Amino acid sequence: MEEFDLKKFAKLAWAKKVFIILIMIVSLGAGYFYSYTCVIPKYRSTTSFLLAQLADEKNEDGNTVADLSMTSTLIQPYISLLGSKRVVNKVIDNLGLNVSYSAVKSMMGITQENQAMIVLTVSNENAELAETIAKELAKVFVEEAQEIFQIENVNIIDAAERAYYPYNINHVKDLIIFGMLGAFLSCGLILLIYMLDTTVKEEEDLEEVGLPILGTIPVFEKKLEKTIQKESSSQSADQGRRKFNKDNEIVILDNAKSPVAEAFRALRTNVTFTQNTKTILITSSRMGEGKSYVAANLAATIAKTDKKVIIVDADMRKGRQNKIFGLENKRGLSNYLANCEETKVDISDVTSYIKTTKVPNLHLMTSGSRPSNPAELLSAPKIKGLLSVLGEIYDIIIIDGTPSSIIADSVVISRFTDFTMLVTAYKTSKLEEVKKLIKSFEQVGTRLNGAVLNKYPLTKEGYTSSYYYSEARIDSKLEETARTEIRTVENFLEDANINSNSFRYVDMKDATLVTNPGPTPSFKGIDIFKGTAFSSSSNNTGTGTEMSAALEYKIEKIDTELAAMKNLLMQVAVNTNKVSAKDIELIRFDISNLKQSIDDIRGDDTIDELKDEIMEMKSLTEELANSQSSNNEKIKKFIEDYYKQKAELTEKAAKTATKKTTTTRRKKVVEEEE
Repeated sequence: MEEFDLKKFAKLAWAKKVFIILIMIVSLGAGYFYSYTCVIPKYRSTTSFLLAQLADEKNEDGNTVADLSMTSTLIQPYISLLGSKRVVNKVIDNLGLNVSYSAVKSMMGITQENQAMIVLTVSNENAELAETIAKELAKVFVEEAQEIFQIENVNIIDAAERAYYPYNINHVKDLIIFGMLGAFLSCGLILLIYMLDTTVKEEEDLEEVGLPILGTIPVFEKKLEKTIQKESSSQSADQGRRKFNKDNEIVILDNAKSPVAEAFRALRTNVTFTQNTKTILITSSRMGEGKSYVAANLAATIAKTDKKVIIVDADMRKGRQNKIFGLENKRGLSNYLANCEETKVDISDVTSYIKTTKVPNLHLMTSGSRPSNPAELLSAPKIKGLLSVLGEIYDIIIIDGTPSSIIADSVVISRFTDFTMLVTAYKTSKLEEVKKLIKSFEQVGTRLNGAVLNKYPLTKEGYTSSYYYSEARIDSKLEETARTEIRTVENFLEDANINSNSFRYVDMKDATLVTNPGPTPSFKGIDIFKGTAFSSSSNNTGTGTEMSAALEYKIEKIDTELAAMKNLLMQVAVNTNKVSAKDIELIRFDISNLKQSIDDIRGDDTIDELKDEIMEMKSLTEELANSQSSNNEKIKKFIEDYYKQKAELTEKAAKTATKKTTTTRRKKVVEEEE
């Protein structure tokens, strides 16, 4: 604890008021029990003696003069005599008490009031016995003093009387003492809790560790909600409040005007206000802090603004977004990462793992089947490729990460996102863990952009004030017209002008989009043609050199894709028993598209060779499709023919390339001479 904050201490004491009241009740109860049950009543009788000698001479008024010139030195022998065995034993004998000297001595109390006065008190549980012993002690003391000191200077001022009330019982005093003891005990325990409790309780706690506050999400109190709705029952039914459903965690749907929904709208403003925020990673320190709840409601709130949003559940161990939205979790992120290639991201493959939710404009990629090695699936090329493709389809990508204090998956993913948000829970998240997380993200070159305080308690006044705007009557003419129909990923692809049949995959190795013919698409600003734009139309304009460069580039791209398909076809051939008819049909489709691409380009020997090779590959693919179950011999023959043809084609390609290079140089020389 760095410093003592009286305000925080007072808030903690108020929060623990029930605890303090219980301690006070227990303390007062213990005081009552002690005062009325445990304390044995005792009675006290008091006698006072004045040591003064009466002189024979009289004063002017005729009264006898008393000599009070006693000192503490002279009075001490009288005190010793009063408590001596001689006096006490004589009292025991006179009264016939069956007690010892020490017992009587323990009842006695002797004090010197001043230089000439001695006070004797006798205490006992029996008031009559205390009175009797006190009187007898006074009598014996006077007699013994006269006999020993040979002077009559001991005078009894106040004789002992019987006490009718015990002197050692004061119920009010006992209750006050025990009440103060309870108060001190409560303060001590609250102080101990204050010193040891390092959980997040206020927004200031997060700001002190250097995290900007993005929002505070209150707890949805069902009782308070019902109370508010009863008090506001006079309002019309079009106020936007629906019946509370405890099983629905998407608060923005059933309680669009509740304080919780308003808090998520404020969070949406703070997050989306930041420029270039497209991918948002949401993480927490530990489980149970509401990370998935915040991610789902934030995504739904953003989708309400007619933005296309997708949630990627990256918690492949215990992801629960599928439960929140009531969807199956058979095919999800883990299945995609396990089956995709690191160098290529197939758009049609990505979209097959995306599910449509009940929230308009909101889609979900669930966590998928639980893998044995989730961390190994999170390779940089796969994550970058996935986010790049999703970024072309959706406006906002929200990634529901893992608890970062337990698993480092979110720390790894944060390197590829624009914004990282930490969800903390009221009186659950610990500040020391938050500090460690800040350092963990900084070590990988990223940072936490802000924090959300979740599960913050609200009073009735807080709920009522949040309904200030919601209770206003809505003008139907001015009511916002949000999109309400459920739209699929195919609809989003159409919005992005992406044809899934022509937009095949992204080559992550070269950061290049590889497509089939169709509308010339682009990926993150990278066109399919790196040189001057080329078109096979007769209306194309440009110099012959530009045409030649574009043609050579397109041939090169087709040749590259053809080589990739050869490798894929080889894998299909070798692993025939493990491949489905869908995979072979995909290869057949790609080969047909390549053939169509080459048909659009005329007048080159190399193109004719590529066309022949593709026709041969198509023929072999047809054979594989027709004899998928029993083709071991054909597989061997295919492999032998493939390598034989590959050697021949390599030789032809080398000769053609040499011939083309020579021709190009000659043309260049002629042009320079002219």
